[in-house]
Amino acid sequence: MEPPFLTNNEAWELLSRKAFPVEQSCPRNLEILGREMVKKCGGLPLAVVVLGGILATKKSLNEWKTVQKNVIAQFAMLERKNQYGGVYGILAMSYHDLPYHLKPCFLYLSQFPEDWEFHKRTLIRMWIAEGFLAQSQDSANRTMEDLAEIYLEELVSRCMVQVTERDHTGIHVKICRIHSLMRDICISKAGDEHFAGGIEHRDEFATNTKSRFLKSATSQPRRIAVHPRIDGDNAGKRFYVPLVKCGDPHLRSLHYFVDQDKYRMTRGQEIYILSHFRLLRILNLENIYLSKYHVPGDIGNLIHLRYLGLRNTGLWVTTKYLFVVSTSLPASIGNLKSLYTLDVRKNSLESLPDVLWKLENLRHLLVEPEVDGQLRLDTLTHLETLKWVRAKNLIANNALCKLTNVRNLGIYFKETQEVDVVLKSRIFEQGRLSSLKMSISEEGSFPNLESLSRCDHLTKLELQGKILEDPDESLRHNLKFLPESLTKLTLSHSLLKQDPMSILGNKLHNLRFLFLHTLSYEGSELVCSANGFPRLEILTIEELELEEWQIEEGAMPCLRTLKIKALKKLRMIPEGIKFLVSLQELKIIDMAAFAKRVQVIDGVEGEDFDKMQHIRIHSFDYSWGCKVDELETDSEDSMEE
Repeated sequence: MEPPFLTNNEAWELLSRKAFPVEQSCPRNLEILGREMVKKCGGLPLAVVVLGGILATKKSLNEWKTVQKNVIAQFAMLERKNQYGGVYGILAMSYHDLPYHLKPCFLYLSQFPEDWEFHKRTLIRMWIAEGFLAQSQDSANRTMEDLAEIYLEELVSRCMVQVTERDHTGIHVKICRIHSLMRDICISKAGDEHFAGGIEHRDEFATNTKSRFLKSATSQPRRIAVHPRIDGDNAGKRFYVPLVKCGDPHLRSLHYFVDQDKYRMTRGQEIYILSHFRLLRILNLENIYLSKYHVPGDIGNLIHLRYLGLRNTGLWVTTKYLFVVSTSLPASIGNLKSLYTLDVRKNSLESLPDVLWKLENLRHLLVEPEVDGQLRLDTLTHLETLKWVRAKNLIANNALCKLTNVRNLGIYFKETQEVDVVLKSRIFEQGRLSSLKMSISEEGSFPNLESLSRCDHLTKLELQGKILEDPDESLRHNLKFLPESLTKLTLSHSLLKQDPMSILGNKLHNLRFLFLHTLSYEGSELVCSANGFPRLEILTIEELELEEWQIEEGAMPCLRTLKIKALKKLRMIPEGIKFLVSLQELKIIDMAAFAKRVQVIDGVEGEDFDKMQHIRIHSFDYSWGCKVDELETDSEDSMEE
């Protein structure tokens, strides 16, 4: 289907909605100018919203007249070249209209492959590593990460960046992309200013590692992005990434944008990068398997490095002469004194060298929960993200009193005593945490969660492990200390004996996501009471011993998606599911006999089918484990922490 172009009236309606807030109407004198300008957009929605994004920043008649003159000039100059030259001119004008501080942030997007969806947090960390933001906090006590998020939202408001997905709060950006036409403008401007260049690596080059530049420039760009792509018959093979040969030793960043682990890097390629590009600030090797399954010690020579992306780079535990050899990072990584971000997730590292304490500028440390060993952290006072860390390393050297800037934290506890020490620390007293994950061994438990009540900014919480509760005094239920600011909550192996739904539903009015995973609740009955969970949108319940589930009228009025998995003892769909008028999707996994109750089989309706007729989408999986294409990821952290 080919969508039609917008009419002039439709285009004006779209433009006015973008240029003016809902509560504000367009003055008549501006409407006349706007209707003239919108005719130049050729009925293309992208051009209309981009123009609207420009006009939204202009308040006076004179400013609108200036924009109109620029539109007319761009249209007259470029219309002669091709049918949509004027439209490209409008898109280019959106770049020229950007404030100075936003231009490098926008040009940076030229490095991403076409249709690539990029995560906000990763993009922000790269902006910071490039030096696009001031290093000190401003008068409003905002960090560089806060300012970078404001920059991104401004690019979104100007329709230069498209939001693919909002985060768990429903407010902030999580995943973005850039329209192909806007990307063309971005690549063109980045080439003109020698800002960045790209190398495309297709199937036909995969075997001999030849490559070509997407955009040639009169001189070498300071940033190079490599876009390997494997399709068709080559999809099951593994290839070596193209060797990046650049005569400019002043290269600032080198990105490999790989969406699948089908590429390897030779030792020679690693040596070339580490020896020729000594001024690199960003090195992103995510999803590329390194040679010999380890990071070369020469990495310590890149003393200007600020961002090191080693996620899923094949740092596995290997064998040698039948003995297990544990792979780790080289101790030379302690030389990277300028490093802001170190990402080594999705590798099999058992430990990290105890040299990270030298990286005093480190802001984001991202490792897997399995990483053990001694790790000194007390000198890393700039840390904003610390996932994961063993509690013993937080307690050692009084690090708990010094890591007061941490906002995103993941902790693994070995013993119950460690929980009390950590939760009573300044990290929790100051209440700056926005995301918290806590996991404890089977021998331990979470004795008291009262310290969490002070975390007024906490929006995401995950607890894995036993939560103690007083069965004789329900008013002292441990979950009552959870802060009302939570929008996402995940419980697993909590072994709760009291129904958690009443306390959670009546207290957490902002909750949008609730996941009750394996053994989070040991009881046989759940009751979702009236008026509980007023904003809940997604609910997942899996692998519990539930026999009965009640949903009262008025409960969960905003619920859109319900997933139940492996509830082997649940006898029937709750009668009250018919009250969930907003429910659009029901997913039933590994409950074959139960699923038949809500299906029509050979023209015969199941016993509970009448309760389900208002639900638009049903999906069933009778096997243990779910189909990837049917199920949504329970945690937004599959790609981000």
